Amino acid sequence: MILTSIYIAFGDFMTFDSTKYTGLPHGYLDYHYILMHFEEEDIAKKASKIQSLFSKQTKKWTDQLNSEWIARNYLSAKFILSTNLLASSLDYSIDRNLQTVVPYLSYYSILTASRSYLMTLPNVSWNDGSILTYTHDKTIKIVSDSLRTINKEIADDFQEKVYYLKAIRELFSYKFPSTGIDCVTNKSMIGLNDTLNYCGLLCELAQLNSEFLEASFNKNAEKRRFPIIEEIFWGIMQYEDRPSQISFVDDFDWERIAQWTRTERPVNLTLSMREGWIDDFFASWEEGSHSDNDDFIPNPRIVFSVP
Repeated sequence: MILTSIYIAFGDFMTFDSTKYTGLPHGYLDYHYILMHFEEEDIAKKASKIQSLFSKQTKKWTDQLNSEWIARNYLSAKFILSTNLLASSLDYSIDRNLQTVVPYLSYYSILTASRSYLMTLPNVSWNDGSILTYTHDKTIKIVSDSLRTINKEIADDFQEKVYYLKAIRELFSYKFPSTGIDCVTNKSMIGLNDTLNYCGLLCELAQLNSEFLEASFNKNAEKRRFPIIEEIFWGIMQYEDRPSQISFVDDFDWERIAQWTRTERPVNLTLSMREGWIDDFFASWEEGSHSDNDDFIPNPRIVFSVP
């Protein structure tokens, strides 16, 4: 796989200045994966395409679009935190030889990062929140197609990787081979390096898209006020499953969404991330810890360096 060798060379950090493409006075300062995977011409091509797509929307900006994109940015940021959590769990499991969960964590780490990127794609409609219910296959296809517009080789490699992980996960979800993890002939595919590479890349692309959106809003829609439509946000903080009679509103989501909507405009993901939000998110997965050396302590920056 092409990404394994790239990850090994990770010690050579290259800096990526997103403001060169967005025109914003500020940007995420810890981009690493984008320049590790794409050439400058790939990035320039992506910038031109994304700017054009966002411009078509921000020139006709409405209260509806404004609230939709704030909601999408919130979800994308939360999926970045979730990706860091899942990737931390994968790292912990590999380190402690918990092989049974590795196929699941490898796959869901990349799938969650894919959903973070999906939320920021201007060519994918919100459509009353149906984007949240996209199947795994639909999510993978949209993300693969988007990567293909930047670099075909990377897109093909990503698609091969994620479908392989999906197949391995299903092996152990349905038939569960008696030989266990030894049935996986290409163990590097479910290992840490490739997974972290793609998770990092997709999260950075989500961040970059959010910067393009902020820049486009500033250029085309900043002079007007767009009141928040509260109904749009109920669907992303209310969790319901009728067969199991699960139904609740997440207080944590409610509080954070209230903070995100305060500015009444979409800004880039890391600009909206607050240290308290990040700490609270990961602390909820550390409950019951006894500070033992063997306890699971998630790394909130394993694939994307949150503020």
